[in-house]
Amino acid sequence: MPLRFFRCLTICEQSLTEPLMETLPPAVSRMNLEHLKTFHYVAQSGSFTRAAQLLFLTQPAVSQQMQGLENALHVALFDRSRRSIALTAEGEVLYGYTRRLFGLFDEIGQVFQDLSLLQAGTLTLAASAVMGSYYLPPLLRRFHKRFPQIRFNIRIGNSGQVFDWVAGQEAELGFAGRTRRPAQVEQTLLYREPYVVVTAAGSPLLDVHRPLRLDEFLQASVVVREKGTRTRAKIEEWVRKQGGKRASTAPLITVGSLEAARDLVAAGFGAAVLPRLAVTDALARGTLVALAVENFALNADYYLLRPRQRKLSPAAMQFLHALPPLAE
Repeated sequence: MPLRFFRCLTICEQSLTEPLMETLPPAVSRMNLEHLKTFHYVAQSGSFTRAAQLLFLTQPAVSQQMQGLENALHVALFDRSRRSIALTAEGEVLYGYTRRLFGLFDEIGQVFQDLSLLQAGTLTLAASAVMGSYYLPPLLRRFHKRFPQIRFNIRIGNSGQVFDWVAGQEAELGFAGRTRRPAQVEQTLLYREPYVVVTAAGSPLLDVHRPLRLDEFLQASVVVREKGTRTRAKIEEWVRKQGGKRASTAPLITVGSLEAARDLVAAGFGAAVLPRLAVTDALARGTLVALAVENFALNADYYLLRPRQRKLSPAAMQFLHALPPLAE
């Protein structure tokens, strides 16, 4: 077992003070971690001699500890009638507990060793436009405050690119919409984001005083993202479902970013369908106004992407722990 195991074991054994031991059942209070550790090594190696060598003890000392443990528990832990050491049924039960107990010690040591490694390094993340611009920044800010020595490398692309970067191990974690379902990437739902139709305050579209029909909406100067983006695909899918083949999006202008679409509309350039995250501040300031459109209900699911076969770095694992609770 690694050295960190013994350090944790020593610390935990020292913490078992007399007042605590007095509250335990008699059989348990007569045990100590040193004897349990010795038992664990005997059970694991199948030999008193080998356990003594691993623990730097004499074989009589190991035998004496095991006899004391059996007396404390009032059971036989080993079948000594055979030429080799074998566990009794009671010994198997205790061995199950020691595996869990010392596995936990090892886990504690690993966690704190990993934390010590977070004093340096680079964490590479990949994100779609929405996730990279609006979802990740507050998380990155909090993480940087806790681990200021960790550097970030953020790659922004569409959902397909994010998937490829994670699958190709060019990024440890990805944040985007679902695109494919291959075995090499695990995709976990983070949250569901509603889309909203927005226009500028004072836009003539607001003079209708009722939800716009689909044809009225399409006649407006609709600002959309470029082909291949999740937002563009969502809008086209909604239009097809509402109007069939006769309805088509014919935007006056196609832009390369959510911010460009938002700013054009705020300047009085028609309307746009955007994730609410991208326009929350503009709606609060009044530079944009939500526009009602008949039968409009559009959402996008955003996922955490991580490689299935790759062991994540300590920084990536800590960043996972910093994420808000995942969606059900």
